[in-house]
Amino acid sequence: TKLTSDKFVRGRLKINPNKHYTSEQIHQKIKDLYGTLYYEKISFHLVPKDDHSQELIITLKENNPAVLKLSLYYDTENSIGVNLNVTLRNILLKNSRLFFDAFLSENPIVGAKYVKYLGIDQKALVFSRLKYTRNSNFQWENLYGQPASYDYNEFNFSLGNAYTLKNSWIMGAEIGYSTARMKIKINPDTLVKKWNQTSFPLNVFVKLNTLDRVVFPKKGILFSANAKYNFGINHTASLARNFSSITQKEVDSITALSPYFVYNISYHQSIKLHENFSLIAESSLKFSSTNKVGFNDIVKVGGVSPTLISSSSFWGSSRSQYNVNQALTATFGFQWNFFKDLYFIGKANYLDVEYPMNWFLPQKSIETLQVGNKTRTNLVSFGGELAYKSPIGPIRFAVHQNIYSNNLNFFIGVGFNIHKMSNSF
Repeated sequence: TKLTSDKFVRGRLKINPNKHYTSEQIHQKIKDLYGTLYYEKISFHLVPKDDHSQELIITLKENNPAVLKLSLYYDTENSIGVNLNVTLRNILLKNSRLFFDAFLSENPIVGAKYVKYLGIDQKALVFSRLKYTRNSNFQWENLYGQPASYDYNEFNFSLGNAYTLKNSWIMGAEIGYSTARMKIKINPDTLVKKWNQTSFPLNVFVKLNTLDRVVFPKKGILFSANAKYNFGINHTASLARNFSSITQKEVDSITALSPYFVYNISYHQSIKLHENFSLIAESSLKFSSTNKVGFNDIVKVGGVSPTLISSSSFWGSSRSQYNVNQALTATFGFQWNFFKDLYFIGKANYLDVEYPMNWFLPQKSIETLQVGNKTRTNLVSFGGELAYKSPIGPIRFAVHQNIYSNNLNFFIGVGFNIHKMSNSF
């Protein structure tokens, strides 16, 4: 062991002298060590001793400390781009990793994360991470509540610590700095030219991942819950020019925000009924302690592959089509591996912006969704997806529609969606 240490290996294996272990237990502990990604290959054998015990010999081949990965990705919601991933091990400190992920496109996503593992068993860690995201065609509203189009930029940085349990659970807390900007592209009233927000979020989180694989999982659970307290908020709208009817000071008083909480819970479960057939159950709940939050914390609902941190997928709509303070989404469906690497996925979706949030945290104003010429507080949609698990990543084609509209939505995706995978440890 050159890049790692004997202490690290023993801490991860947790195989103690003079104790009994089954063959299955030893194999699982070797898998746990391999799962750290520090090693290209691990093998072991047992040597009988005179006292009828066994000596466990482990042979390791360490991974290269620097790895570069590139791939192309395209989908109809986020355009074409290049996925870039750089992983550096033991930079600055031993038993650490530096990750750099980027989706280089018209709407780039750039992230970095540094993790330092602590303790004999390496289950505790400290980390820092940052993420930059751009959406060049973000649909929101102007100062008077009218639809408007913006160029949206968001940057987040945080420091924190976390602890892992049984390789499936992780919990932690972090404090950070967040800034976001929206520059007007199409604004009916021409009053505001840009919005700015800075804040200091304090976040606690817990995550569970027991999925058997990242792409097209057949069984397992993916669960995430976090509570964020946003304080030190500076939320402003800049006037396009001087107006006699309103001053910048008056705009600042209108847009000023007090500290608030944001809550996010998401759940996915794949239930394997047959080797080639699984049921899908998903749900997400996002809401805040007030109906007046910053635009970076507005829940952006819509699309198959949204990218913003506060966004939520919902088939039957375009990307970030609905921007609300609170939202419940629920999905039921199935995944059918009907031929070799070909899959068919069917889904029915439900979206509610009133309940159950208003039962335990009543809002001062009722959320609504604009669907054609009507407003609603809930939506139902459905869709189907044909996908191929190729060597360059999933190739996906989806058709989806909400039941209150005659418009069909189409989605095409090719490649690994790196920015959807980069939020986990």
